[in-house]
Amino acid sequence: MGRGFIFVSVLVLSMGMVAVLGTGCPPASNDLQKILIKALAKDGCRGCDSCEPDEGEGEPPEGETSSEGEVIVEGEGEAIIEGEGEVPAEGEGEILPEGEGESLPEGEGEILPEGEGEPAEGESSEGEGEYPPETLLLPGNVPLELVRIPAGSFQMGSPDTERSRDSDEGPVHTVTIGYDFYMGKYKVTQAQWLAVMGSWPGTAPSSSYGIGDNYPAYYVSWDDAQAFITALNTYITNTGQGPATVRLPSEAEWEYACRAGTQTRFYFGDSLSVGDDCEDDGIRSQYMWYCGNNPSYGQPGYGTKPVGGKLPNAFGLYDMSGNVWEWCEDDWHSSYTGAPTDGRAWVNTPRGSSRVFRGGGWNTDFNYCRSAQRNNNTPTNTNNNIGFRLSSSSRRQIAGVYECPRRVPVMTRPVSCSGLLSGQIA
Repeated sequence: MGRGFIFVSVLVLSMGMVAVLGTGCPPASNDLQKILIKALAKDGCRGCDSCEPDEGEGEPPEGETSSEGEVIVEGEGEAIIEGEGEVPAEGEGEILPEGEGESLPEGEGEILPEGEGEPAEGESSEGEGEYPPETLLLPGNVPLELVRIPAGSFQMGSPDTERSRDSDEGPVHTVTIGYDFYMGKYKVTQAQWLAVMGSWPGTAPSSSYGIGDNYPAYYVSWDDAQAFITALNTYITNTGQGPATVRLPSEAEWEYACRAGTQTRFYFGDSLSVGDDCEDDGIRSQYMWYCGNNPSYGQPGYGTKPVGGKLPNAFGLYDMSGNVWEWCEDDWHSSYTGAPTDGRAWVNTPRGSSRVFRGGGWNTDFNYCRSAQRNNNTPTNTNNNIGFRLSSSSRRQIAGVYECPRRVPVMTRPVSCSGLLSGQIA
C-alpha cells in the first residue's frame, strides 16, 4: 500500500508539472502544494495570454506593489483582500468525478462575451452592472460608491416622434464614449455632503422636503457642487485613495449612463399606456420618485426620498430618473447643433451664464424624467429638487488592491491572471 501511495503521488506530481509547464504559465514558486493544486485544475492556465489586462490595467502605479493573492470571483471584478480567497475550504476545488471538469472542446469554456454569464452567488441579475461598485471612504468612514460604466456609443437626444419631447433635445446625434468611466451609484447624500464640507452652504435640508443621512443633498448650486468636488479630491489625495479624481459628469456621459444601453423614453421602457403628467401605470413607480407617487404637502413622505429606494437601471445606477435633478458640467446650449460627439462636456470660453441639469425631480411631471429631457439654470441657483451625482474618469485603486476585470475559467470558479501566476487560486 505504501508503494502504491508513493507511485500515485509521483504520478500526480508528474502530471502536475506537465500540466503547469505545458500551458505556458510557469509556476511562480516551487511550493509543491501550489503545483499540485494547479495540476488538479490543469486548464486554469489555459488562455492566460488572452486575458492579459489592457495596457496600464491591473498594475499598480510606479513604486507601489499590488496585493498578493488577488482572486476574482465570477461576476465580481474586485480582488479579494488579503486573507480571503485562499486555498478553498473542504469540498471546494477537489478532484472531480471522471468526465467532469475535463478540458472542453475548442470554443467551449472560453471567456464569455460582455454581458453574458450568470451573477455571482447572492447577487441579483436584474439591474446589476457588469462590474461591482467601488468605494471611496469619506471623512468619518462615510462610503461613496462608484459604478464602472463601460465605453460605448449611443444616440443622444430624442427623435421628433418621441412623445412629450422638447425641441432642445435634438438633433439626435451619435456619441461615442471611447473610455470607461465611473458614476456615483447614488446621488450625493446629505451624510456625504456633511462628511466632506461640515456644513451647508446656504439653506439646509429640512423635514419639509426630506432630511436624513441617506436623503439626497439639495439646495446645492452648481458652484456648491464644484466646491464639494475640490474638497473631496483634496481628501482623496491626502488619504492615499488616488488616483481617482471626481467631477461632475458631462451631459453626454450622464445620458449614456442613464440610458444604460436603451433608446426608449426611459431606461425601463417607453411607458405609453397612460399620460405623461402624474399618472402611474404600475411600472413607473417601481423605478422613480415623481409627482405620481409623491404625497401632498404636509403629509409624511412629501419631498425628496432616501436614495436607492427604487429599482436601478442596467448599469446598476439608482434614481437616474426622479427624486432630485442632477447638475452636469456643461454650459447650456438650446440645441445639439455643434455638440461634441466624444463624451466631452460642452463648455464655452468664457463660460456661459447657465448650466445643464438632468433627470427630473420628486415633484415634476413624468415627462420631465425622460432620459433625453434637459433643463438649465444659473450656476448659483439652488432648489429643493436639485442635487448632483459624481463621476470619475480615473482608474480606481481601493486600499492598494487593483482590479483585473478579465477572467479565466478554472473548473467552476475563475482566478485572476495575476493571482494564477503567483500560485493563488480560488
